[in-house]
Amino acid sequence: DESGSSKQCCLFHYQEWPADASRPKPGSSLVNLFESVVKNQSKTGNKPIVVICNDGVGCSGTFLTAYSQIERAKTEGVSDIFQFIRKARSQRPGLVDCLDQYIYCHEIIADFAEDMSQYDNFKRYI
Repeated sequence: DESGSSKQCCLFHYQEWPADASRPKPGSSLVNLFESVVKNQSKTGNKPIVVICNDGVGCSGTFLTAYSQIERAKTEGVSDIFQFIRKARSQRPGLVDCLDQYIYCHEIIADFAEDMSQYDNFKRYI
């Protein structure tokens, strides 16, 4: 900025998502990345998160959708991927840009719910 002060950021580079693919490699999961981001957020006081990808809508939109809905599931016990994407697209057209990414969002949230037995009530909404 103009005052000459600097800002620090923490960069997470997710390498399990091939550049030419609509979703990460089979067997890889974004849940570990989510956990790292949450851990970092708790250390830094919940500063803003910036998510980027090549086209600005596909991979980053998939990450944001799944991340936000997992966080919602933790606090509210429910998730609504369709409504999240519908609302987000009003500000970022094309977010989650193919059916495969939409399905992947559902799969990752289902995996999360299965792994987290304390969220048994959430499983009913998947």
